[in-house]
Amino acid sequence: MRQDEYETVIIYDNENKKWLVGTNIPKHQKMLEKKGWTKTGSTKDGDVSYEAPKKAITFRDLNSKQREFTDEQKQQAAARLIDARNKKSDVA
Repeated sequence: MRQDEYETVIIYDNENKKWLVGTNIPKHQKMLEKKGWTKTGSTKDGDVSYEAPKKAITFRDLNSKQREFTDEQKQQAAARLIDARNKKSDVA
């Protein structure tokens, strides 16, 4: 199959309140299976269909800014991480 023939289609079934996905992209298939989506069918061509409840997909605000940390906050976070790793290695 050529690269331009790969596709993933996502449909919301409002009546049953669930997401339906059909894909022939192996990476997407693996991801959906790892995330616990229910496999509902497949074809010999490699197309696989899945379904999941409404809460499985959420939409993000593309305009929201990513949090920015000061140098002091970064240093404090690094120190907390080092302490946590040291405590974990002490337990083991």
